[in-house]
Amino acid sequence: MAPPFIAYFGAYDKSGATTRLLQAAYDQCRLYRKYLQDSTTKLWKHIELGSGQDEKLWATGNGWAAAGMLRVLQTIRSSNVSESFLNQQHDLLNWTEEIVKASWDYQVHIIPRDHIAPTFRPLKSTHRHLLAPSTTLSTTPARLQTPLRLL
Repeated sequence: MAPPFIAYFGAYDKSGATTRLLQAAYDQCRLYRKYLQDSTTKLWKHIELGSGQDEKLWATGNGWAAAGMLRVLQTIRSSNVSESFLNQQHDLLNWTEEIVKASWDYQVHIIPRDHIAPTFRPLKSTHRHLLAPSTTLSTTPARLQTPLRLL
């Protein structure tokens, strides 16, 4: 996911492009969400648009998206222009919480067998199990709970 890099590069840019790069990082998150989020579950799909679509929900990608947006949020908050990005910070926080909540709700309540990515399947599945989604989706709420400057 490119947005954390773009945000970090923007926050430490000395050429005067800080605001433009931080906005670009935010816009990337916004557009990822717009095109990848499933309207029913609020989880993100694997690949949309283009010639090789994979509309299945992807646990690892949801973990990356939540962790990545939180990193963009923290980078914007630490920048010297954070006060001009209050609306964007609010969105990023809400979107991160949205993914975390949807991930837990999905695993506990929904799990339709015909519409899930292998990393969302229960342990008895014959599919490969990855630690990446569990790790990123469990650390993101912990990072959300750390003391942050209020918006």
